Amino acid sequence: MNKEFNFADIVLVDFPYTNQVQSKLRPSLVLLDTQDSDLLIARITSKKVKSDYDIELTEWEKAGLSLPSYVRIHKIITIEKTLAKLKLGTLQSLDKETVQSSLKHLVSLFS
Repeated sequence: MNKEFNFADIVLVDFPYTNQVQSKLRPSLVLLDTQDSDLLIARITSKKVKSDYDIELTEWEKAGLSLPSYVRIHKIITIEKTLAKLKLGTLQSLDKETVQSSLKHLVSLFS
């Protein structure tokens, strides 16, 4: 597997639950390839959720996902690149722009 990733790539990862005991194999969105051995990723779910930090993907099929999906930009972790089991696809332009805008809003809350 290619070990270089870009923002908006979708990878399959064993994503840990917040209790750090259990995990689930799920698609995740690459937010940043740190140019070392790590990736910063956000969880993707098919469960319909609605908060200010959940982004509905409009072109989920073109992005390589098998179900309608939501990016949970407030569910972020750092993983080793070796834990990315498979690259499923990449967000399309409109979804990519929506995620970028939402991330900027989220980060602005800290300033």
